[in-house]
Amino acid sequence: MMTLDEIRKNLQTTGQQSVLRFFDQLDADGKARLIAQLSELNFQSLPWLIEKYVRGAYNPPLPRDIQPISAYPREPRNAEQKALYQRARERGIQLLKEGKVAAFVVAGGQGTRLGYDGPK
Repeated sequence: MMTLDEIRKNLQTTGQQSVLRFFDQLDADGKARLIAQLSELNFQSLPWLIEKYVRGAYNPPLPRDIQPISAYPREPRNAEQKALYQRARERGIQLLKEGKVAAFVVAGGQGTRLGYDGPK
């Protein structure tokens, strides 16, 4: 694991020093977890990734047949939906057990706290 000084140097080199802006406000466990997470980063690849995916005009190919999603109520309204929800639940549990499910949070707003003056 990298030391905090090594992480600071790498963040400074890549222009990402603002990542540690609130470091001193974390408790000991929070600091240890953040250091562990940052130690896993490949700092050498950050400039290229930032240039390509943040500052660059990366336009991934989009499918031509994009359609609106089918929306379903939180609670099933009939027997057909109830069966569908049960199958979906069972399939979801199966995929979780197999480690094939991921989740992410999308945040809106400007990226100024990340050192980037543009939308996230």
